[in-house]
Amino acid sequence: TRLISTSSAQIGRPCPTAVPSIHADRHFLPPSISLSPEECVEIGTNVTIQCWNKDYGATFLLHKDGCSAPIQRQHLHVVGTATFTIFGVTPADSGTYRCSYRPWAYPFVSSPLGNNVTLEVTPTPAPPGGSEPHLGTPGAAQEWLCHLLSL
Repeated sequence: TRLISTSSAQIGRPCPTAVPSIHADRHFLPPSISLSPEECVEIGTNVTIQCWNKDYGATFLLHKDGCSAPIQRQHLHVVGTATFTIFGVTPADSGTYRCSYRPWAYPFVSSPLGNNVTLEVTPTPAPPGGSEPHLGTPGAAQEWLCHLLSL
């Protein structure tokens, strides 16, 4: 079982089913989002997605495009940054992620979805001396593969 953040959501299983609809309120600014390491990583890498707003203590929701419900949530009692970690990524974790939040003072509304980050999980290159050709410096194979995927 692989976990994201601190709850029991499991990666690699079908997307969660939809939850009762809450309304996105345009009075709340969309949250910001970041991905580390950025964009293209090898299988087995731990990836961190951070979401934040500057005005509200909130429950942050992590959304993956193609899933009808958030894949993870994190409760922050004060203004701050929610950190979601995906441990040991696999190709199934590739995709586009966004965040929204539900302010503590207004639990039945949600912010609009924020900007997105895209995670691309690539195969791990063969170690030097293996059966695959060695492309020079460490990380060169991953950079080359990421470049090809971006074309």
